[in-house]
Amino acid sequence: MKLLVDAGNSRLKWALWDGRRLSSPGRCPSRSDPAGAVRALVSAAPEQLEGVVVANVAGAWMADALRRGLARTCAHPPVFLAPTGTALGVRCAYANPGRLGVDRWVAVIAAFHHVSGAALVVDAGTAVTIDAVAADGRHLGGLILAGRELMARALHRDTTGIGRTHLHALPGEAEAAFGQSTDDAVSFGAAWALVGAVERAWAAAAQAFGERPPLLLTGGGAPELLPYLGGTVEHRPQLLLEGLALFAGEHA
Repeated sequence: MKLLVDAGNSRLKWALWDGRRLSSPGRCPSRSDPAGAVRALVSAAPEQLEGVVVANVAGAWMADALRRGLARTCAHPPVFLAPTGTALGVRCAYANPGRLGVDRWVAVIAAFHHVSGAALVVDAGTAVTIDAVAADGRHLGGLILAGRELMARALHRDTTGIGRTHLHALPGEAEAAFGQSTDDAVSFGAAWALVGAVERAWAAAAQAFGERPPLLLTGGGAPELLPYLGGTVEHRPQLLLEGLALFAGEHA
């Protein structure tokens, strides 16, 4: 049994992998209490693990905490993935692959294998990332946008009068798309900005590929965007863990 760990900016997520399927998924907020999140992961991890595979974008402190915390349950040090020029049939678009976030890299590889071809990957987390991969495994590159909370915080920090925003969900009716309070105006504006960016990136991918690829949507903010995206959209909350499972097979 192997432990797969997705250490994101806001959450620590994990699952077990037995070589065939994912099981025992767990998650814990990590932004305000990263030590507590690591403790929750360690307490959930079974003894006698065969290995640990990690995608970490939460920094060096998180990497060290995971190494220390999991030392008792696994005979081998955790494998911390890093983007490379090629992996599992996908070729990285970056001239310096090390500058690509490992979460994006793993998600792109997972999407490519899941659909067996071209895909657009949207990970809606603290930041929202959009990546395109062609049917031949060529990563076209991607986009990075501030998530809704970051947009709202930037407006609070760098303008006068807007203040702190309590984010609300998008309205269900088109005529209610315009906020009638400052909170709603910021909430809806940030959400529509993300929806518009995804739709525009999708159109660009369709032009590059000659047809509109399937869109795989993941991340904590995915449920908010899902109802407003037309076309073939698949919500895959565990996409990054699915990618980690592919790498775990390579490290068997």
